[in-house]
Amino acid sequence: MNFIVFNPDEMRADHLACYGHPFIKTPNFDRLADEGVRFEQCHVQNTVCSPSRCSFMSGLYVHNTGHRSLWDLIKPWEPNLMKYLKNAGYDVAWYGKNDLLSFESLPESVTYSEDPAGEKMRQAKGDGSARFLSFLQEPYDSYANEHDHLLVKKGLEFLKCNHKKPFFLFLSTSQPHPPYSAPKEFYHLYEHSPVNLYRSKKNISWHKENRKYRRLNELDDETFNILNRMYCAQISYCDHLLGQIMNACRENGLDENTAIITFSDHGDYAGDYGMVEKWPNAMEDVLTRVPLIIRVPGNKKKHVVKEQIELFDFMPTVLELAGVPCTHHHFAHSLVSCLYGAAGSSDRLVFCEGGYDPVQDDEAFEGNPAFNEGLRDTSNIYYYKAKIQLESPETVCRTVMVRSMSHKLIRRSSGENELYALKEDPGENFNRYHDPALAKIQKNLEIALLDWYLKTSDTINTRRDDRGKNGFEIKFPGQ
Repeated sequence: MNFIVFNPDEMRADHLACYGHPFIKTPNFDRLADEGVRFEQCHVQNTVCSPSRCSFMSGLYVHNTGHRSLWDLIKPWEPNLMKYLKNAGYDVAWYGKNDLLSFESLPESVTYSEDPAGEKMRQAKGDGSARFLSFLQEPYDSYANEHDHLLVKKGLEFLKCNHKKPFFLFLSTSQPHPPYSAPKEFYHLYEHSPVNLYRSKKNISWHKENRKYRRLNELDDETFNILNRMYCAQISYCDHLLGQIMNACRENGLDENTAIITFSDHGDYAGDYGMVEKWPNAMEDVLTRVPLIIRVPGNKKKHVVKEQIELFDFMPTVLELAGVPCTHHHFAHSLVSCLYGAAGSSDRLVFCEGGYDPVQDDEAFEGNPAFNEGLRDTSNIYYYKAKIQLESPETVCRTVMVRSMSHKLIRRSSGENELYALKEDPGENFNRYHDPALAKIQKNLEIALLDWYLKTSDTINTRRDDRGKNGFEIKFPGQ
């Protein structure tokens, strides 16, 4: 079986029509859901690009590997899905952004790789105005030289080839990652659309600091409405690109032996709570819940898995479909049975980790001048994000989340903990931590967190070393 993986960056689930959004136009994501299987509650293992990608390609949690920062990518000695497939005889083609494999890991994991030269961040530097710091920018006329258009063009060329071997095509776009800007033809779809954002502003340290440093408190509701419309336009642009891939798959006679999988690495605030982008230890559903849609030959069409899953389940699912054995220990679950009509596990808990310790993780902090001098430029769009982390490190402390279908517990090393009753408060606006009415639920979730850490604290190396062999003679001085 061949695999095409379309991986938009920073796309939340609730902003697709097939996931219930009231006005967004995503006909190709919807078509894929109609032809395949849609997972209603897929949650990431980290809400930042690189750590999330390291998890979904390995089936391992952040605390298993230490891939906690933006700059710590998968090393040659670590397992990853693409390396498994290449070693099994697959051609592995990767077009688009990295945020996943270290440079040294590429040769043994990827057959063809290119990140096309094209416009990614339309305005990375500016005047420090409130609008600029919100990442909201103007729509643009043409996408002929736009990064994602070019990488999909590369993917279309790859699909036209006469393939002698099975292939794994990974297309990693930069949209809908901020800045919030899209081609005009897609923005015009939403120019006057009504927007329903979570308007309440949370009384949590990193929310307050972000609103202050990034001057978000100075923006009115309509600016956030425009920002959200632009985010919708970016997603519709991604939908247009997905449609090109799906059509090419059909036109090249690949539908009968090719799986198409789409998901994102994490979500985006997109104006909710008066916030933009994401935050390394924030755990709201708008950041953790992403779309996952899989179409494989013979799957049960229009099947919806309503139960919770974790994004890194992608790794063993692909290996099982490919018939490639997995030789490392991991904690992800194969979803293959769900593709043919099975339900998920109704009592499964999902977990997410993030944040940094100010003592032992100092290299992970964005803007640390010892490692990331570029983010110390006051005109850089990420300058104030880095400044918050350096001046208020408790706002980005180590954090872990456990989520059931009804409640979510978030524990932080700073003590700024959260508990939400999701059925009555899906927007996570009312923190119920220490609420006597939820004391039993809080205790059970805290025990579940401890049990999870016990069970997943490490993995046993499958290699067995010979304890009885030295292999060389030791000579002492004078001998």
